[in-house]
Amino acid sequence: MTARDQPRLEPARAAELGLPGLEVWDSVASTNDRARALAESETPRGWLVVALEQTAGRGRRGAAWTSSAGEGVWMSMVLDEQDATPELPILIGVACAEALESLAGVDVRMKWPNDLLIERRKLGGILVESGAGWVVAGIGINVRAAPSCDDLDGENGPVEPTSLAAYTSTRPDPRDLAGELASSVLRILD
Repeated sequence: MTARDQPRLEPARAAELGLPGLEVWDSVASTNDRARALAESETPRGWLVVALEQTAGRGRRGAAWTSSAGEGVWMSMVLDEQDATPELPILIGVACAEALESLAGVDVRMKWPNDLLIERRKLGGILVESGAGWVVAGIGINVRAAPSCDDLDGENGPVEPTSLAAYTSTRPDPRDLAGELASSVLRILD
């Protein structure tokens, strides 16, 4: 195993954000898969997994989610069974929209059930997964660049992608943005 195959734990940053833990991966197959493994081992609610790159990121119904290195925020959080409500994706979307408006000054909207949009273009998405005793929420936000349209097939055909860079000169560090999104999600859920 190389250092790239292991997460960096950031306890000071986690404490600053009010999270029980924060791990940052240079590259991981899927942050949701990693968060699920943590949730199944009874890792505390709010633990955050961030990747600079996902090699097997996915969206709803198993669709591929392009997660290029350094281009966006690719993160997942461990949640509790009590958080598993039908409204969970919408609550997470509201939390993301509020955080992005506050940090970057952009007007983000939700498209049911899990898309984050700016001017009808896809900025990101939310993937909530649950099973016996575990719940995880994944969030992907295109920050510096958007994937090609071929990578974003929606239910009604291709969805035009976008990124924060197309709407603001603010360039938040993906780890900082992930931490702020996680804090916002927990505030909304609590």
